[in-house]
Amino acid sequence: MLTRFVAAGFAMAIINLAIPTTQPMAQSPPPTLTTEWLYNLCRSSERTSIISCVAYIDGIAAVLSMLGKMYQRPEGGVSKDFVAAFGTVGICNVQATDGEALRQIFLGWAERHPDQRRGGIAGGVMIALQQRWPCLSN
Repeated sequence: MLTRFVAAGFAMAIINLAIPTTQPMAQSPPPTLTTEWLYNLCRSSERTSIISCVAYIDGIAAVLSMLGKMYQRPEGGVSKDFVAAFGTVGICNVQATDGEALRQIFLGWAERHPDQRRGGIAGGVMIALQQRWPCLSN
C-alpha cells in the first residue's frame, strides 16, 4: 500500500513539473488551477485557450503514458515490485491520438462528472485518461 502512495506522489510531482507556472498572456488575474478552470479553458472557442488546454492535457498524458510503459515493461533490471504501483497512476495501451482527441476525452469526462471538477488540474485529467486507458482492470 505504501508503494502505491509513493508512486502516486511521484507521478503528481512529475506532473506538477510539467504544468507551466506562467499563465497565458490573455488571462488575468492568475487562474486557480482546478479541473473546473481547465474544463472552461477547453470549452472555449478562442484558439489560444484551446492550445493552452491541449498543452496541459498533452503534458499530463505524456507523464502518465511514461509511467504506464514503465509498469508494463520495466527496463534495466528494475523489479516488477518496484514499478507495480505505477499501474495505479499510469495509462497503458494508448492508441495513437492527437491533442484534440485528448481534449475531447477530458471534456467528456468533465461533463459527466461536474462534482469532481473542484480538485486540482492534474487529478481530473489523470482520472479521465485512466478511465480511457487503464493499466489495471477493476
